[in-house]
Amino acid sequence: MFFEIIIVSVITLLIGTITFAKLNRKSSKEKSKERNTKLFAYIVITTLLYVSIAFVPILLYIITAFLIFVALREILVAAEHAEKRPYIALMVSGAILYAFAHFIKNTPPETTLFTFFIVIHFDAFSQLVGETLGSRKMIPKISPMKTWEGFWGGFVAALIAGFVIYKFNEPLKTLTQVTFIVAAALAGDLLASWYKRICGVKNYSTLIPGHGGVIDRFDSFFMAGALFQLLEWFYSH
Repeated sequence: MFFEIIIVSVITLLIGTITFAKLNRKSSKEKSKERNTKLFAYIVITTLLYVSIAFVPILLYIITAFLIFVALREILVAAEHAEKRPYIALMVSGAILYAFAHFIKNTPPETTLFTFFIVIHFDAFSQLVGETLGSRKMIPKISPMKTWEGFWGGFVAALIAGFVIYKFNEPLKTLTQVTFIVAAALAGDLLASWYKRICGVKNYSTLIPGHGGVIDRFDSFFMAGALFQLLEWFYSH
C-alpha cells in the first residue's frame, strides 16, 4: 500500500504545483508567495506523516503528543483573545484529541496511513477545485472560503485515490470508508472554523507557514481519527 500511496501522492503534488503555477500568474506577488509557502509546508507535513506512520512509530507518537499539546494551547489562546471561558471548548476538543491519540496508538499502520492519505487528498483537491471553479459558498458564515464545487471536487478526488489504492477491489467497502473519512474531515474543519469565528481570530496561530496553527492544519485529521476510533470502540463492545 505504501508504494501506491507514494505514487498517487506524487501525481497529486504535480497537479497541485501546475494548478498553483497557473493561479500565480493571475495573482499578486504576495498571494503567490503565500501559495508557494503553503505548498512547501504541505509537502513537508505529508512526507513527515507518511514516513513516521510507515517506518518510525516512535516519531509518530512524538508528533502526536506535540500536536495535541499545541492544539489545546491554541484553544486557550483563542478563548483568551475573545475573553471567553474555554471550559466547553476544552472538554469537546479534549475528547476529540483523546480519541485521536487512541487512534494513533491502537490502529494498524495501514489503516492509519490510508486515513491520512484520504484526508490529505480531500483537503488538497477541495482547495484546488475551490480556487479554480468554486462559486457557490457552502456555509459562508462559518467557513467563507469553502464552496460546494470544492467539496465535491475533493470528495471525488479522494474516492478515486481510494479506489486506486485498493486496486478497484471491494468498491462498496472503499466507498464507505472514503465517505466516512471525508464526512469526518469536513466536520472537523467546520467545527474548528466555527470556534475560530466565535473567538474572532483569523488563524489559531502562525506556527505553520502558509497554514496557520496546528488546529488550522490538522482539524480534519483530528476529527477523522477520533471518529474512526469511536467507531472501533462502538463495535468492540
